[in-house]
Amino acid sequence: MNVLSLAWKGLRQRRLATALTAFSTALGVGLVVAVGAVRSGARTAFDDAARGYDVVLSGPKTTALSATMNALFHVDKPVDTMPVEAWLDARKDPRVLHAVPIAVGDVYRGFRVVGTRADLFDAIPDADGRPLRERVAPGGRLFADDGGFEAVVGAYAAARTGLAVGASFTVTHGLEDGGHAHDEQWKVVGVLEPTGTPNDRAVFITLSSFFHVKGHDRPKAPGAPDDHDHDHDHDEGGMHEGGAAPDDERARLLGDEVWALSTVVVRLKSPAFRFQFAGDWNRRRDCSAAVPSQEIRRLFEIVQGVDGLLRAVGATVLLVAVLSVLASLWNAVQGRRREIALLRALGARRAHVFAVVVLEAVLVCALGGVAGVAFGHVGVAAAAPWLLAEVGIRIATGFLPAAVYGGIAGGLLLLGLVAGALPAWRAYRVPVARHLHPVD
Repeated sequence: MNVLSLAWKGLRQRRLATALTAFSTALGVGLVVAVGAVRSGARTAFDDAARGYDVVLSGPKTTALSATMNALFHVDKPVDTMPVEAWLDARKDPRVLHAVPIAVGDVYRGFRVVGTRADLFDAIPDADGRPLRERVAPGGRLFADDGGFEAVVGAYAAARTGLAVGASFTVTHGLEDGGHAHDEQWKVVGVLEPTGTPNDRAVFITLSSFFHVKGHDRPKAPGAPDDHDHDHDHDEGGMHEGGAAPDDERARLLGDEVWALSTVVVRLKSPAFRFQFAGDWNRRRDCSAAVPSQEIRRLFEIVQGVDGLLRAVGATVLLVAVLSVLASLWNAVQGRRREIALLRALGARRAHVFAVVVLEAVLVCALGGVAGVAFGHVGVAAAAPWLLAEVGIRIATGFLPAAVYGGIAGGLLLLGLVAGALPAWRAYRVPVARHLHPVD
């Protein structure tokens, strides 16, 4: 029998020990694969989500990361608002291709309601680079800016809430569930196809209709008579202060009722203008500017320590697995001294015996590696729906680059050689004459 056959036979004789040591190896490999796959997929998904968002303008007290998470991923809460005049100025900047106003402050069954204009669907693409305007499902359409109480619903939000073209709904006050429902109703005129971006989780309504809702209207100046009974203020990142007298251009574009904005999404004629544009706008006192690509890079730098910790845990599990393989083979050699002596008596050389034991260790690591790669990808596939539901990020569940698997294979080969070396040396030194009789 050749070396491989002898090694495989030895592993089959110790099925339980082989399975346990291979499983411990699989856990370590699976964790390493899952961390790498999630990080790589998440970075790609975040970059796809940021496509088209060159700069995000927000209130002067809102942090850059908060503005990015709010405008791109429809999470977090803007601290304050920015005046409409800032949006009007952004539209006139010769570097700007699109400047889209956004107002938030309500949810529908846990999904963010975004008040905006129809040009958002021209400015922002899906994960494949197609404008959202082209992703309206058959039978629907986009709302017009003067379309009244109309809405376009993202694919995931529509699937989870049951909203379809023609359906009507009311929204809940505040950016979290648990608030009171507004009386106004919106009609769904379009549903987006899956875009692979967080916009799948949003409900888009006309900006003018957002400000027609009771509680979203302009606050009265101190001492001014009340024309309406305001039962509540718009809190949790909604409209709560500011606003200037409307001029003709603002009234023509937005109507008189729009008095402040949560954010403005800016798409530039060239991405090369990003930092110059953001720097110019950060010198203003009425707003602040964030570059989403930069904030995403910083976000991943923040979580890099967590990645390192998980990789360290995976490496520790692999180390324990190697020690388990070593202990298993060490004990196996102790019980196989007569078998080894018989092999030597039949003509097997010491190097032959050494190679059999080392190969057993390598095979255990290889079996664990194959199972670990499978575990890792299954784990990523299981986590992908949760990430889509919670963050709106679609993680690719395909294979990693071949170099990653090559690195895993090389590492496991090295671990197998190390784990098998000491037991193999013990087998190498088994005295033949002493163990040809049955061993107790």
